[in-house]
Parts: sequence; structure tokens; C-alpha cells
Amino acid sequence: LMITDYSSVVADFMFFNKPYVLFAPDWEQYRAERGTYVDFPTLSPYLITEDCKLKQAVLQALQEPCDAWVQKNRDFHVSACDGHSTDRILAYLGL
Repeated sequence: LMITDYSSVVADFMFFNKPYVLFAPDWEQYRAERGTYVDFPTLSPYLITEDCKLKQAVLQALQEPCDAWVQKNRDFHVSACDGHSTDRILAYLGL
């Protein structure tokens, strides 16, 4: 399990097919002032904005299957990351 905030590391972690909890106690302020590139609440069913709810979210995320929502996000956000990006660039350059 990974606990993160607004870091893009969540995209890398999706490849492990393990749950992650988004801990953003300043979510409302962050959303209003800065915003995110993606609809942040759709990245995980565990968007925690209160300290007191973090422990319960971690325990729940560890007990419940995450395959469906992690796969959905992986397919949407990083489906082009198949380990052959360099091959495609080299082919495009004719090398």
C-alpha cells in the first residue's frame, strides 16, 4: 500500500496493482487555489481529507480488493507505458 498526496508517483505505483490512499487534508484549498490535471477524486476510492480517518482507510484498503479500480486507472492514465516507448521513438527516427 502507498500513501501519497498530489504526487505523480501514483501513476508509477499503479503498475504494482496494489492499493493506494490519497491523503490530502488540504484538498478543498488545494483544489480551489491550484487544482489538479486529473479529476483527483477518481484516482482512488480512498481520498482522505481528515487525519482521524487515515488509519481506517489504510486498514480498509489493505483488506478490500483493489484490482478493478487500479486497473481502470492504469488503463486510462498510463496505458501507453508498455515498456516499448524507446523502441517506438527509435523506429520513428529510423534508427
